[in-house]
Formats: sequence, C-alpha cells, structure tokens
Amino acid sequence: MAAERLAAFYDFVNRESLFDGVASLMRFAITSMTGGERVQAARFAFLLLRAADVPAMRFSLAAEEVLLLNPNTGTLPVFRSRRDAEVALACHRRCPVLVRDGGRNPWGLRFGTMFHMANDSGLFRTDEDLSGLGATFDGWAWSLGKRHFLPLYEAKMLHLYHHRFGTYAGYAITDGTGIRAIPTPSDQSLDNPNTEVLSRYWVEQADVDGSIPARWDRRWLFGWRDITYAEHVRTFLPCVLPQAAVNHKFPIALPADPAAAPLLQAVWSSLAFDYLSRQKLSGTSMIYAVVKQLACPEPAAFEAVPAWSDVTLAAFVRPRVLELAYTSHRLAPYAVDVLQGVPGQADPGPPFRWQPERREQLRAELDAAMLHLYGLSSSDAEHVLDSFFVLRKYEMRDSGEFRTKRLVLAAYDAMTAAADTGAPYTSPLDPLPGSGPRHPSRSR
Repeated sequence: MAAERLAAFYDFVNRESLFDGVASLMRFAITSMTGGERVQAARFAFLLLRAADVPAMRFSLAAEEVLLLNPNTGTLPVFRSRRDAEVALACHRRCPVLVRDGGRNPWGLRFGTMFHMANDSGLFRTDEDLSGLGATFDGWAWSLGKRHFLPLYEAKMLHLYHHRFGTYAGYAITDGTGIRAIPTPSDQSLDNPNTEVLSRYWVEQADVDGSIPARWDRRWLFGWRDITYAEHVRTFLPCVLPQAAVNHKFPIALPADPAAAPLLQAVWSSLAFDYLSRQKLSGTSMIYAVVKQLACPEPAAFEAVPAWSDVTLAAFVRPRVLELAYTSHRLAPYAVDVLQGVPGQADPGPPFRWQPERREQLRAELDAAMLHLYGLSSSDAEHVLDSFFVLRKYEMRDSGEFRTKRLVLAAYDAMTAAADTGAPYTSPLDPLPGSGPRHPSRSR
C-alpha cells in the first residue's frame, strides 16, 4: 500500500462451493500487484460468491485511504460496498484511531489478559473442590478462613451493559467440553440486585490480584469479547464487571483515568463503533491490532456541549451509563466512578431496577448521541443501522418491527431538531435518565 503497487484485491466466500470439500464459510482472495508501476486507486470487492459478481461489487480505494483506516498495519478493511468505505472514512477523518503505535493513546489504555483456560487451569477450583475443603459459598464467591476464591468470568457470561448475561446455574456440565452457550437469567431474576451469575470455576483472590496490572486499584474491570464474527447480532461486545478472575477470551482494557471508563464504554457499546469494527474484522477474533485501529472519539470530545444539548456530552452520557450498568450491588464501585465529575452526586445510591423497555430507550439515546459524535448524516446513520441484518431479522421475528432502528432514529432526529431550533434535547423517559426506578437501600 505504501508503494501503491496493489492493483486489485477480490475476496471470496466459499458458499457456492467453488472449492469442493471446503467449508462454506472459508474465505480466499485473488491479489494483483504491479512490478513497480504505481496505482492511484486499487480495486476491491469483498464477500463475493462467484467470479461473475466482481464487476457489480467492486469499488476503488486510494492507498492513502487504506492507510488512514489502518495506519498501524496498512492492512485492508473489509467493505461490502463503496458506501461502507465512505462512511468509515468519514468517521476516521473525524476521529483518530484508538491507539496509534508509537504515537497517541488518548485514553491511556493498557491492555492485557488474565487467565488462560488451558495454561492456567491448575489455578481453577470447582464447587466440588471448594465444598470438599469446607469452604462456604455466598452465591458468588467462596471463603475458607482468610482465603477467598473469586468467580472466573468467561467471555460468554458478559454482554453490552450486562455483566450477568450468562450463568452456569441450572446448566448440566458433563464432560467439560464443547460449551458454546449458557443460559441468560430471566428478567425477573435480573431485577433482583443480589442476583449474580454462577461461574464454572473459581480462582484464589491472591492469584487474581497478581494478574491485574500494577497500579489498578479499582474493584471493577473493563474489557471486550475476543471471539466474535462480523455477521453476528453484534460484533464488538464490551462490558464492565466486578473485580474477579477473567478468562483470556475477554481481554482487559484499563484507562489511565478510571472515571473516563463510562465514556469509553458508551462509545464501544454503540452501534456506530460496532459498525466500524465490522469493517475491520475478517476472522473470528477481535484482536488488539484491530481494536487499536478503530476510530474512536477522544476524551476531550466529551467535555464539549453538543449543538443539541445544554450540558456537556459527558453529563449526558454518565447518567445513562449509570442506569444501564448499575443493576446489582456488585457494581457499586463502578457506579462511584461513573459519577465522578457529576456535581453533587458522589453517592450512587442503590442499584437500578431491570426494566427492559426503559433500557432500550437509554441505549437508543446513547446510540443516537454517538452517531452525532461521529458526525454522521441522517442518511449515513440510517445506512449504519440497516447494516445490522441479523439484529433486524431477530427483531422482526420477535416484535414485528426493526425496533432498534426506530428508537435510535427517533432519538437521532430529535437531537437534530434540537440543534436546529436551539431547544435542548429532552428524553421522553419519565423519570429522566439516571433517575429511574431503584431497589430499596440495603438496611444497615
């Protein structure tokens, strides 16, 4: 790309069995490079099923555009169309990549993994192991005298604003292999702030403490799911969870300023950020090299007052993230950091009730705000939403409409109208975000 020698790159999926005996999801590509002659704009086509599809699906990108999208590695993105490329380029022109190798790291992020499921398995204890030692269980962790054993969270136990997504409670473990999906607690169970998911293994707290990067003193962790796919319902899945053991398929990302994590969580959880991640992912692993090259607003962007608001973007985001994330007592330490910088709100109070429809609206407002933050026009915002084919399919099946699109575009349009009229955007929720129904305070 730097020498402008790439002439064409055509990417195929084997769904039409172009290669017999090869799995249908396998990818292969035809690459054409010159011997030295410079090509101003290389031709690309992705996710082709047959050679005859090339003329209709190919488009051009200049080398400088590819390097803008992936400045660290110069590798190719994966676009379905030139329109996808234009939207992604617009986002990258407005926002820098998350981490520039050898350069800027605006969020001061440190990455890492904690426990490898194979290499560290000697540290894992089952409930049978611990009960046999005489340890006591509080529904989440085990205690044996002064020794404590914390749950091992696996990536499939975590989801968007949802640290109680998957549980082994009621799940029959037989040979210990082949587990890809586990149950999600019911809405009724999630509305209990004392409910926590049941893990499969536990790790002694001393080993957990030793695996956390130095100078991290918070009782919560932030990261994302490594195993994913560009054609899932959602591709980039971040989550905040209580400080515990975490398996290697959920990499940890710790910002220099813990109070900035809620702002980053809002970006990473957004449909806009998810859309950008899909353009960079060609396999099934959301590796560091991909994550670092995703366009991401800087912390300073949250200190500005958007044209559609009368408060800073941070003041808009924090109460919504608080209500979405803080649904159990275990995340009270994170709730304290969410409120950092919010005048007169140091005590987060008791957790919020789990109310699915209210949560949908809170997420829609954050999604709309992030679409505006990336500077996407109304037509580009609609294009981004329409690209979530699997999400649309499931929502049409379950509710007869693409509900997420309707809610997000309604909030987006209301923000646009607010910017045009000068009257600040007001949430339709009553009570307002951050003031939603809560559980009773714990008795002292």
